[in-house]
Amino acid sequence: NQKEMKTIKTISELVMLFQSAKFNGQYVTITGESAVKLNKFPTDGSERIRIDETFTPVNRFVVKFHFGQDYEKKMEKILGVDKYEAHDNNRVHIVPNVLMQYISTGNVCAIYMPENYTGIGTFLNGKELTNEQTAYMNRYKSASKSSSTIPYRTIGIKNIRQINIGGEQYLIDIQSMTYSTAV
Repeated sequence: NQKEMKTIKTISELVMLFQSAKFNGQYVTITGESAVKLNKFPTDGSERIRIDETFTPVNRFVVKFHFGQDYEKKMEKILGVDKYEAHDNNRVHIVPNVLMQYISTGNVCAIYMPENYTGIGTFLNGKELTNEQTAYMNRYKSASKSSSTIPYRTIGIKNIRQINIGGEQYLIDIQSMTYSTAV
């Protein structure tokens, strides 16, 4: 008896789901995909051949976290400070420690700690990359750069495919990424 999977179609529905799950201190599993950042020309010094535009691999991943975990308390412990607030001038928290929005871009993101991230693999058109495709991709990969002093990561809502909370599965199909935090 397969339970019907609910579909979340708006950011407001997602906010309500997260607020409820946070209130109940539940475990959450997010399954997502993000485009692999590739350059138009090889970065490994090989012949300057433009990348095939149909080659659009994605990294598939799972992020698990517990809503009872207080991110700011964890940061106070890591940094050895009395009070830590995860705020800067470019972000506003929608659901504290869970969902935030960048003011400059309007992008809404879920927040997670890096140790909660597990890569599943790199896929092209729904199939895992072959060794040849991986070698091709690596020729065009950009150098990874993380200038962030913030030990948490964010995942854009547009990259979330599915969320499991308390045994319930939700398909994420949000077409409009606009969300107003203005009260």
